[in-house]
Amino acid sequence: MKPSIKIILLMFFSGVILAVYGLLPEKPLLFGDWGFRQIPLYKLLTEGTSAVIDDTTAYEEEEADTAQAEPTDTTKQTILLCGDSMVGQICYRMSQYAYENGHELICVSWVSSSSRTWAKCDTLEHYVNKYHPTHIFISLGSNEMYSRDMDAMESKVRAVLSKVDKSIPVIWIGPPNWCQDGGINKVLRKVLGKRAFFPSFELKYTYTADGHHPYNESSRRWLDAIAKWMNEGHSIHPFLMRTPKTKKGAMKLFVIGPKNGGKGTVKDSEEIINPEDEMPENEAAGSDPSEQVPDPASAPAKVTEPVKTSPSRKDSIK
Repeated sequence: MKPSIKIILLMFFSGVILAVYGLLPEKPLLFGDWGFRQIPLYKLLTEGTSAVIDDTTAYEEEEADTAQAEPTDTTKQTILLCGDSMVGQICYRMSQYAYENGHELICVSWVSSSSRTWAKCDTLEHYVNKYHPTHIFISLGSNEMYSRDMDAMESKVRAVLSKVDKSIPVIWIGPPNWCQDGGINKVLRKVLGKRAFFPSFELKYTYTADGHHPYNESSRRWLDAIAKWMNEGHSIHPFLMRTPKTKKGAMKLFVIGPKNGGKGTVKDSEEIINPEDEMPENEAAGSDPSEQVPDPASAPAKVTEPVKTSPSRKDSIK
């Protein structure tokens, strides 16, 4: 057989295999801590580009939560919200809750970070020691959606939690699944328990152009669902989370992200929002035409602050 015919046959059968795989239900191809998401072809054929993946069926049914709810803490809270870029999606709505209920909010968004990133450095301890939070939210997992070594994942999650004194309540906000994950949500639920883990994968989202970050409105509903979950007594340490009456908010936002082409350097910028001003929109790439985009000139100025410590850029997955 001629070499050219062999090549043509090889390409033909490869195309057939990929086409068949694209018609199967979503399940990522996983190789260690890396993975490739399959093409959801059957979704595109049956529902079009507006199809939203619902991953709740990937998890077994659990018994009802019968534990007695904790009493609501009515005192002022110092809240630390930290994690990957998803912090940037929910921090503005969280700041409105903080303003409405008289809390102080500090947010740390480390772009492209993972549980491994936070486990290998003392950045979390740095902000805990600096601001002495009374409650911590951790939002990590979006850059570990395709990880399959769940033993290693559990070790990294426990390593992150070990950096916080056990006297401080911690709630871990799971990733907003855009496909079926490799097991990260099961690990988080196992380690944290139902009352310290918010199952974000149970919600539905409209995503930006990158397919991973929710639009503003979805991000607002996401945070509202977390507040509702706490108000209904399903979480540890419920505190005042009355629904905001206005768009006013207050927070300190630290954004840690690569610069200089991702050479390993980071910046730690502090953005202080005036409580008397309405919160600006936090629009990710791929803006939704149904949502109003603010004038960039209205955004507050940033003041740089040296970062304490941080691992190499190579630890980032995304």
